[in-house]
Amino acid sequence: MISVIIPVYNVEKYIERCINSVRTQTYKDLEIILVDDGSKDHSGILCDSYAKTDKRIIVIHQSNKGPSEARNAGLKIARGDYIGFIDGDDWVSSDYYEHLMQIAEREDADIVSGLYKMVSGQKKNRSRHFHEVITTLEGEKILDKFLGSAIKGGVTHVSCCSKIYRRACVKNHFFDKKISYSEDLLFNWEVLNSVKKYVCTNYAGYYYFSNRNSITKKKFSRKILELYYVADKLEQIYQFDQRKIHFLLRQYRVKADFSILIKLLRTQDKDKELAETVIENVKKGYQVLIFSPLSFSRKIVLTLVKIIPQKIFIGMFMS
Repeated sequence: MISVIIPVYNVEKYIERCINSVRTQTYKDLEIILVDDGSKDHSGILCDSYAKTDKRIIVIHQSNKGPSEARNAGLKIARGDYIGFIDGDDWVSSDYYEHLMQIAEREDADIVSGLYKMVSGQKKNRSRHFHEVITTLEGEKILDKFLGSAIKGGVTHVSCCSKIYRRACVKNHFFDKKISYSEDLLFNWEVLNSVKKYVCTNYAGYYYFSNRNSITKKKFSRKILELYYVADKLEQIYQFDQRKIHFLLRQYRVKADFSILIKLLRTQDKDKELAETVIENVKKGYQVLIFSPLSFSRKIVLTLVKIIPQKIFIGMFMS
């Protein structure tokens, strides 16, 4: 059985699409845990109505504590052999869990990680015509792959929603309730430090809903500074002596400053004092980050930060 945990908060426009995509899975042996995290709209009522028509659905109502605590509430009662996560405004293909479960059983995998498709507007169906590539990782190669992906900038391996986890591997791990930024990354890092087999597939059955109207010119949120906390925790959790992993951890720490700078450049609020600090840190860590898995486009920006004097850079890009 797979336990699917769905945090629900003010998503009445989308939650039915999400729940229906799980209820109609070709893989039927599911436990569907809906955690209403103090919704102020009709999301909680919709969850209860579905529970009356499908015995596989369990609804938890709690005061608003954030997505991490909502997922934790689901983890505490999950009974499945494997566990999956979906956000309340996303959805999955009809064969999503069947496909991932077949891989898990065939490979005896602790975690199976797929790809996702970012979409907006109406529901889209996955093309069934694709050449599947499956990669099996063990030991330090798991951490290398995961941390490299986090530094490069993609969220495929960082997200908990693109995966199913063997419950025995996550039963003692929970999402850090102190943060709301990169909590997926930190949770996965804790889990991956103790698993034996991690299997990746290019199968993309998860649909990540992006509301384009809500992502333009957002105000700068200082929550992104939680990346420093995450960087500290990554180093604390890793207890081995692989030189390459330690170097990747150093790269991630510089990437934290660089990510904050990128966020500052993309928003209307220009915190120049913070920008001066992170630019100085990025310049100091340039040699570490330029040889990292950071994407090529980001390395161009990184080089501009390095070669352009700080005052001129701020004047050019943050005025």
